[in-house]
Amino acid sequence: MVPIGLRNFDEALRRLDALESEFPCRCGICDLRSEIYWRMGDKAAAIEALRAAPWGEEMDQFPALALEAMFLYCYFLALEGRQAPPKLVDAIPSDYVSIQYDGKRVSKADLVALIERIHNQKRRPADLR
Repeated sequence: MVPIGLRNFDEALRRLDALESEFPCRCGICDLRSEIYWRMGDKAAAIEALRAAPWGEEMDQFPALALEAMFLYCYFLALEGRQAPPKLVDAIPSDYVSIQYDGKRVSKADLVALIERIHNQKRRPADLR
């Protein structure tokens, strides 16, 4: 979550970059960076920040942060109409719920429904959409 009072996203990114070496969990940093990019409107940079997260490497030591980064990566891909990797989606527990920066709760069931809706739209002929 972006600290309260820090509304300048460029400044938030600079501070995050400056302090990055002090954080033991890379997934948490990737998550913060992606949130800033998403809120700036740079969806591609947000997705790339999460793609760089070492989910597998940090799952044992930082499971909550690794899982959140994995979930957001899949969710942001789906929001952009892109295919989320099925193995990552499958690795997310069925009862998982992510709380977004705006307080919105998004469950794995919501994610799966979004992915299915996008998949079905892509399969339908254009004249039936």
